[in-house]
Amino acid sequence: MNNKLDTVLKGYLFAYLNEFNANSEFCIDKKNRKSYKEFKIKQVARYLNVPSKFFHFFSFFSLILSKFEVIIYIIILFVKFFIYTFQYVFSERKSISNKYIMLGLNLANDRFVNILKSANIDIDNVVIVKLPSIKSDYNGFEKVNMFSGINYSELFYSFIYAIKVSFIMKKKYGNRDLMFRSYTSFEYFLSFFYLKRSDTSNDYYFVSLLDRWAYLSRYIKKNKCLIQHGILYENMKIKKIGDVDIAYYINEKQRFICEKSLLTNKPKAYYRSSIKFSSNNKLLNNGLKNVLLICNKFFFEKENKIINDLGKRNLNLYIKPHPVDKDITVYTNLLKENDFMILDQKDFPKVDFAISYVSTLADEYESEGVKVLRYDDDDFDFLFNGL
Repeated sequence: MNNKLDTVLKGYLFAYLNEFNANSEFCIDKKNRKSYKEFKIKQVARYLNVPSKFFHFFSFFSLILSKFEVIIYIIILFVKFFIYTFQYVFSERKSISNKYIMLGLNLANDRFVNILKSANIDIDNVVIVKLPSIKSDYNGFEKVNMFSGINYSELFYSFIYAIKVSFIMKKKYGNRDLMFRSYTSFEYFLSFFYLKRSDTSNDYYFVSLLDRWAYLSRYIKKNKCLIQHGILYENMKIKKIGDVDIAYYINEKQRFICEKSLLTNKPKAYYRSSIKFSSNNKLLNNGLKNVLLICNKFFFEKENKIINDLGKRNLNLYIKPHPVDKDITVYTNLLKENDFMILDQKDFPKVDFAISYVSTLADEYESEGVKVLRYDDDDFDFLFNGL
């Protein structure tokens, strides 16, 4: 058992390293490349929705907290273990067959449904495996408790190994990492056991590209189907996740990159349908050019300059925060001196021009004929100044 979990652990580690390499701010901008430690503090603050005004305090607090992180992780794991044991005892055993199994991760319900519809997935055949630490509701989907498909010894092994992981990560990466959050390996191992035990008639569908949930696919013998959500770069350094049977790519270019850098095979390929425009009534009808800025707080320094520039030009500027960024105070603060509109998550208006980091949404807009300017374009400054 331990040898098997040692192997599964590799996927957990690869995912964290991929998270760093996948971020274009650090992957492309070589002059301002940040250390992994700086990146990790910023990422954890984002996960925890730390308000921007408290980020410097959080960064300082993280330096202190890192000295005791293993102790903190073990305390968290013991609390989780007792809670999960209680939940396991009162969970009904349930077998699922001939279904599309998907892990219930932190995706907003509407966003999740749109991803599935873009791949023409039969939603009625999807079963969401509810992870004990995830609060997403997934209304309208059949759901099953993860504890209904594992035995108690597997829960116990997952707990013990998560403690082991906390020590391994601190010993091996402690000088380069802060807030590794190794306690999240508990749910990762639980997921492995559930998927490994599930009926062979089920298919495993996943929308992750590079995180730990994608790497689970290499350790299970099921029909595996990837629905691409996120963009890969040709120059990315990543560890391949393994093989899949079916893949729903964003476009032909992404298919080439995925088959070259991410997968160990060339699966049966399909393509996701492109974006469906909505909320066009929010666009100002004043004869000026409508420009959309697709945002992600990892690039706020860049976004800040763009908003302060375009917000004073003779055009209509709209910004769309990333779904993960719950705290958008940094953007609302800019409304005091700039003229622009903040769009909701459900808004996808057909604008004249879009500016973005390398993102899925940018590709979708481009596929619908909207001109997109990306931060890493060689002629970015020239085209930006010409707006």
